[in-house]
Amino acid sequence: MNFPFWQAGDGFFGLLFILTKTLFTLTTLSAFGAGVFLALGEKNPLFDSHSGYREFMKKFTGFVLFVVTVLGTVSYSALWIIYILTAPATLSTIVHEFVWVWILQGFAYLLEVGSLFVLYSTFNKVHKENHVDLAWSFAILSLITLIISNATLSFQQTPGHWLNTLKFEDAWFNASYLASLSVRILVSVQTGGILALLVISTLDKGKLKTEVASHAASFVIYPFILLPFATLWFLATIDPGMVDYLAAGFSGVEEGNLSVLTRFVFLAVFSAVSVFIFTLLGAVLNADGFKRSMGFWLVILAFTAAGSTEFVRTLLGNPYAIAGYMYNNGIKINDADQFSEGFLAKAKWTVIKEVTDENILAAGKELYMYQFSGATVSGGYNSLFSLAKAATNVQETLDLINQIKWGSESNLYAAYVPSFLGNDSEANALASYVAWKNGVFEPTPEQIAYLKKFETAPAGLVQ
Repeated sequence: MNFPFWQAGDGFFGLLFILTKTLFTLTTLSAFGAGVFLALGEKNPLFDSHSGYREFMKKFTGFVLFVVTVLGTVSYSALWIIYILTAPATLSTIVHEFVWVWILQGFAYLLEVGSLFVLYSTFNKVHKENHVDLAWSFAILSLITLIISNATLSFQQTPGHWLNTLKFEDAWFNASYLASLSVRILVSVQTGGILALLVISTLDKGKLKTEVASHAASFVIYPFILLPFATLWFLATIDPGMVDYLAAGFSGVEEGNLSVLTRFVFLAVFSAVSVFIFTLLGAVLNADGFKRSMGFWLVILAFTAAGSTEFVRTLLGNPYAIAGYMYNNGIKINDADQFSEGFLAKAKWTVIKEVTDENILAAGKELYMYQFSGATVSGGYNSLFSLAKAATNVQETLDLINQIKWGSESNLYAAYVPSFLGNDSEANALASYVAWKNGVFEPTPEQIAYLKKFETAPAGLVQ
């Protein structure tokens, strides 16, 4: 534990992480699809013969410029801040493994944004062929950044041989790299088409709107047809345990007893299908009726589909930040044995080093903070509090803690939460805190007072 804990309330950073990741995914992935749309759009005969079409293309380029440089940059910066505050150990590992790749990505992104600025500022000012080349340059640079970011994201879920070799090439070309890249490219083309449809919704009725709407709709419809195959390929490359976990969520469908994971899978599928139907009925069959409100709802559906998918992907990754290597609390699997003998005394930034009767609640909270309140598990689905809800007292809660303890052979929750690391007194402290939060334990006034001191002025309690 080389980093301090940043506390911001249960579930806050988890929700913020999902929303920011969704916005970042949609804005940055859209660049490649939008670049291809721009390059092909300028080859359209309408570009030379219809001034309204040229105005649309310039308007669309300006909109893409806003999405990539403003929304993309803001969401990317916010994502870095969230990672730094909540998962510094994970970020440190990824940075050390991909540092030169990220430098290359940053350089490619600067060129990508630069080419987009030039593309917009030179509309109707340079030869058409040169402008088309600029559009393709933007698309290719966007694809390079997509390829690089895909390597780091897929590495977290399927590090594969890297766990044994720690070699860069094994981290890059991990088990799900190509499959996840195919999914992201298809989604990129779709989001590029959705951005185009959003701009098209502002056009007046007429033949121009019908033609460009049909062209933009093809960017949404054809990738949708291929996405199920790419998704099945991706599922075939990830840990079978994740697939079993996903399949298990559908076991209660017939009885109407759906898990949270299953509901979000259904929401993602429903939203994606709705985007397809919305595009087909609105942009293809009734382009003149495709108004601003319809473009707005199309974006909402796309955001819902992306957000639900990101939530499902995050849950499938639990309890790891890097599968098989590091828990989402930042503790490496290889360090688990040393912490299992006593966590508080060995962790670098803990306030309490030894459990006493007076500080048992505060010690339990600190153990919970460092081990079970990672950004993806805090206070929400399959949190430690929810898993212990059936317990009626401290002893039953302690039985659960011992069940998930590192080295336990009866751990039924290994796919949900990290293993508990600590000695018996720390296990009892954690059980007391969880039982108190769940309303099945009544602490003494001294224990409550110490907890309040820990929460308001921890510096004065440093042991």
